[in-house]
Amino acid sequence: MPTPEQARQLTKQDSVVSVFERRAKIIHTTHSWEFLGVDSINQYNQVPVDLKSDVIVGVVDTGVWPESKGFNDDGLGPVAKKFKGACVPGDNFTLSNCNRVLLFRISLT
Repeated sequence: MPTPEQARQLTKQDSVVSVFERRAKIIHTTHSWEFLGVDSINQYNQVPVDLKSDVIVGVVDTGVWPESKGFNDDGLGPVAKKFKGACVPGDNFTLSNCNRVLLFRISLT
């Protein structure tokens, strides 16, 4: 985990959009493993230790429900000035559905 000074230095780099302090979160789904196609959580435990640290996994789930607690942006700071995305309205998805967690919509159709 970086020190506060290291985190400040990271935020100054053009390739870094934002840096967040690690906080414990309560999950809002119990189906992530099924969605990812992983048979069980035990498969993760079979990976060598040196391969499962310092990894960030991003998942785009097109089944967005903006009202879900998982998209609550209470306590988050402003969107980083370096952020290059956009909130794109669509069917049943308006600009009012976007916040600091749900910043953009990717259409796969």
